[in-house]
Amino acid sequence: YLALLTASLLLLLEHDPKRVAALLFVQVVYKFTTPFTVGTLANPVVVSNLGVAAFHVVTLVLIQQGAAANPTS
Repeated sequence: YLALLTASLLLLLEHDPKRVAALLFVQVVYKFTTPFTVGTLANPVVVSNLGVAAFHVVTLVLIQQGAAANPTS
């Protein structure tokens, strides 16, 4: 968690969509694995992690669309 926090804070200063996308992808993977590690969908942490992962997926799609619209960026 500390590594993700540190990377997130550094990316607030850098504004590099490719690096943000990489960080979000890692977060999506680990948040989508939460139901398997906890063993249930009934846990509120699992539900919130899945919601955050869905939000990050939307953000990743928007980053990809922006990259496709501005290939020189």
